[in-house]
Amino acid sequence: SSFRGSPTFHRAWDWTDFDPSTDGTNADWLVRRSHELKWVSSAHYEGDILNDGTRSCPSTLRERDYNIVFIGDSQPFYMCQHLKWELESSRNVRCVQIKQTLGNETTLQAYANELKNATENVVIFNPSGLWEAAYGSIDKFRANFQRLLDHIPSGRKHHQSFFFAPTTAVHPIVYGNLTNDDRKWSMTQARVREINTIAKQLVLDETKRRVGDTITLRVLPTPIDALSLNSEDDPKSPGDMRHFGNATNEMLLEAILCDLD
Repeated sequence: SSFRGSPTFHRAWDWTDFDPSTDGTNADWLVRRSHELKWVSSAHYEGDILNDGTRSCPSTLRERDYNIVFIGDSQPFYMCQHLKWELESSRNVRCVQIKQTLGNETTLQAYANELKNATENVVIFNPSGLWEAAYGSIDKFRANFQRLLDHIPSGRKHHQSFFFAPTTAVHPIVYGNLTNDDRKWSMTQARVREINTIAKQLVLDETKRRVGDTITLRVLPTPIDALSLNSEDDPKSPGDMRHFGNATNEMLLEAILCDLD
């Protein structure tokens, strides 16, 4: 869906607006999947177990014996907020939102401080992936991301797991006039993919150097970049090509927590 041009889709923010009989053309429709304020889970829960047909996992609503922090820009923050909303509690979940690209030294230091000082058992981080896709420099991202990895401690008294979360997909088809936007025109899936490729390789290289550390560093096993590719019909708000609604956030969280559990 990441192409430049003028798509001919008719967009419907709510499924009740979807009425091709009034259109008079054969154009395709892009209908939003869920309502932001109310989402009914399509997953099948059996008591405290989520069964998606291929594996059984603890429900996202289950109280966990570990605490977790999400550190990132807007989309990881919204996903984290959704988890707190689902749990109706923020006791074991902390959400940190940091804006601007890593080329901004204040932003880079804010990420560095969070990574260095985080005390949670699980740290999920995505340093400004969406900002980098829209406004950043690929070459500078490589150097700045490595600088951040250098701030992750190698050992603490308690075990910690740090996970790099790939940047989720963007869907310019939802935006409509991307080519005319002087600020967001470069926010394409190709740039998101390149940023993820660089970050994943740097994490893998760093992991090899940290053998024996009490703090583990890995790429998040959940491929949220791939899982979000089919969510162009679930924007957070009309015309939003980079943030997702409740259905997608729920799906991504279920997959992440299933892997972590």
